Amino acid sequence: MKKKLLILSFLLILTNIKAQAGIKTEIYKPQAVNVILISGIIFLVIFTGLFIYYKKKSSQVKTRQKEPVPEIIFLPAKEKRTIDSELNNVIELAKNNDKSFHIKFSELFPEFNQKLLEVNPQLTHSDLEYCALIKLKFDTKEIAIYKNTSISSVESKKYRIRKKLCIRTDENMYTWMINI
Repeated sequence: MKKKLLILSFLLILTNIKAQAGIKTEIYKPQAVNVILISGIIFLVIFTGLFIYYKKKSSQVKTRQKEPVPEIIFLPAKEKRTIDSELNNVIELAKNNDKSFHIKFSELFPEFNQKLLEVNPQLTHSDLEYCALIKLKFDTKEIAIYKNTSISSVESKKYRIRKKLCIRTDENMYTWMINI
């Protein structure tokens, strides 16, 4: 179907070019024929380039899937319900950009900040907050929305944190944060 549509549109363009050049279908002028051939070749090159670009783009989207992230906590059902409600409260504080978010997060995960500071004692309070958001599985877009910043500034911040914590580029930052 797409090939037929492409051929029809190509023929339509060629007839329009012929009509604009004032060429009669019975008599061909060498200059007009050259114009038609060159414009047809240019059209094919542009269309082929766009076709290849969109094919690559669609294959990249298909291959880029989120890798599964392990569960944060494995506990018996009663304790898990309590921790789940506390975790939901912490997530709500993060979504509201509440100043008490990091304090509540530190209560829920008491060793997390200590382990990060063991890796690099020069981490700032802001770095630790971003690490907490990453541990809670917020993606870049969500962090940007909840922190009222741009996506590019969040990406830059994550890059600097990755460098400070010596996380390899082939290693998933989210998995690394959950496992720490």
